Amino acid sequence: MISILSKVAASGSIILVAVLVIALVVGISVLQVSCSKKPPQGSEPTNDLGSTQTKSPTSSAKETDDDIDGGRKSWVNPNAPKDIASTDLLSFFMSMTNDSGDIQGSIDLELCVFDEDDKSHIEKAGNNVKQFKDFGYMLTIYVSDDRYSDCYSDYGEEMTATLPIDKDFSIRFAEAIRESGVLELNGICDWTNGLPPKAREFIIDANYASGEFISIEMNPSIPLKGIALYRSMRPLLLETMLDAGENYVPLLNLDRAFTTPAELIKTIDLRQNHMMITETYIFTLMRFSDRYCLTGRFT
Repeated sequence: MISILSKVAASGSIILVAVLVIALVVGISVLQVSCSKKPPQGSEPTNDLGSTQTKSPTSSAKETDDDIDGGRKSWVNPNAPKDIASTDLLSFFMSMTNDSGDIQGSIDLELCVFDEDDKSHIEKAGNNVKQFKDFGYMLTIYVSDDRYSDCYSDYGEEMTATLPIDKDFSIRFAEAIRESGVLELNGICDWTNGLPPKAREFIIDANYASGEFISIEMNPSIPLKGIALYRSMRPLLLETMLDAGENYVPLLNLDRAFTTPAELIKTIDLRQNHMMITETYIFTLMRFSDRYCLTGRFT
């Protein structure tokens, strides 16, 4: 009897081991099949449009997949210098647009080393190629002021000028950039796509011979450091425009924080009282560049 029970127990143990081995083999096979499967298309991590990222120096806002209306790109480049002592600018581009507050209008400003092998430089230089070669640099300014457009829609004024400038100007220009404090914003990209042209934007792209750079892209707001940069540059720009005999009035009208000659003229009033009956004539003369506006009131 004991012999029979021992044989039954041994047989049961063999069966149990066999079942465990089979289960182990099946489990390994299932795991291998699961690991060999590729993820379905679209399962890769997607970019959060509102996230803040860190990019390399060569990254650009235009290289992302967020170029859809309403798509927001936001990051800070940790390699962007917050101070640049070099005054050897190779290229500089700034674009600033605003329709309220101190800045009323837009300005595009470009400074670069003149290259006679660059067809676009030759076209801009026109008949003054030799002068640009002698000076060494090319400055292009576009300004459109909307300072009086709210009440006088016909008086908005724009100006475009391409001027030869020398090394001394470029050095003072670089010093103005540094003194404005705008380098504190270097490396910031905070951009929403698809906004209207006058939705307030501020862009800087600059390169120095030292290898340092400036890269700032912001909308829909104008940083105070951006306005400070314009005010720091403006005396240089006005000086250059005056020397070249170019129209500088839009540069003055762009910033509402400063009184312009037109506003000073506006304060002139001519009054006349009748000898017998108290009557007053009030006249106001206002100048907009080469245009004038005369108003009168009788009481």
